[in-house]
Amino acid sequence: MTESSPFACHAALSLAADGARVVFECGDRPYGEAGTALCEVATDGSGFRVALTPTAAATATAALRHPSYAPDGAIFFESSWDATVWRLPLGGAATESAGPGFDSDGAPCVLPDGRVASLWLGRPGNEGGHELKVMTPDGTAHTMLLTDIDVQQISAAGKRERQWRPLERAASATLSPAKFGRRVLVNVKHSAWLVHAPRCRGIPPRTVRRCCRARRAGGCSG
Repeated sequence: MTESSPFACHAALSLAADGARVVFECGDRPYGEAGTALCEVATDGSGFRVALTPTAAATATAALRHPSYAPDGAIFFESSWDATVWRLPLGGAATESAGPGFDSDGAPCVLPDGRVASLWLGRPGNEGGHELKVMTPDGTAHTMLLTDIDVQQISAAGKRERQWRPLERAASATLSPAKFGRRVLVNVKHSAWLVHAPRCRGIPPRTVRRCCRARRAGGCSG
């Protein structure tokens, strides 16, 4: 799909809900280093384009990482210049801050209802781990799903998988948003887990974790 790309490196793919387009990191250096842009192409390989460059978003030395499609076609991504989550509207050129109140936030993964899961380092009391947070698209409300645990990677999970159980060889799985439930696939110390994202706004983190576990036995409705 990247035969028309002028870049040497492509990574962190995200598939649109309709399965027609893919957005990904693109640049001449690997691992999302300075100068990494966001590119988009149809799944049949046509229509390659650079969706957003670091220069257009901030500066040429910036990097745009971990893109993820929203249900409305907008692209959420992690910025290198202020370590927060940003949003590029569908057909727009100007970016918008998606979570201005969350410093050291990144690796966004958009859920089918538009909420955004991400890895947050900046929670007060956090001892240095990447904790799992789910927030509204504008960042005005959020819920902590996993605290005091260092999560390395998140992805969307399919509806057919059972809730809250380890998965073998699934740590880097990328599934179509069309198959998303309210589940988030997380990678913790090389083990993969499914976490249900309940609608439990305002509930303390420990209560939310208990709520997630209760779902395994069919409890905690919502």
